[in-house]
Amino acid sequence: MSEYKMWIGGKWVAAESGKTYPVFNPANGMEIAQLPLGGKADVDKAVDAARKAFPIWSKKAQAERSQVAMKIAALLRDNAKELGMIDTLDHGTPVKNSCPDGRGESREF
Repeated sequence: MSEYKMWIGGKWVAAESGKTYPVFNPANGMEIAQLPLGGKADVDKAVDAARKAFPIWSKKAQAERSQVAMKIAALLRDNAKELGMIDTLDHGTPVKNSCPDGRGESREF
């Protein structure tokens, strides 16, 4: 079982409360992960980090922002099978439907 953190302000962080919640595979009821149970303090930290990052990000040229978006889309494509399997484990999506063409969400990104 994996335990995950939240990405806030350029760092992986646990919930301020330290609380987590379980994620279960709907097909067999087994616990597959623990996720941070974020609250108001975590939202406030994330909003503060976004506000601090905005001036830098907004001054970047559109072409540079587009390159970042294209890199993210490429990472989604490169990891489509793994992301599809996570979707299957988490939601019970049939494997053949979870990301059959290897492009999935990256096409819409």
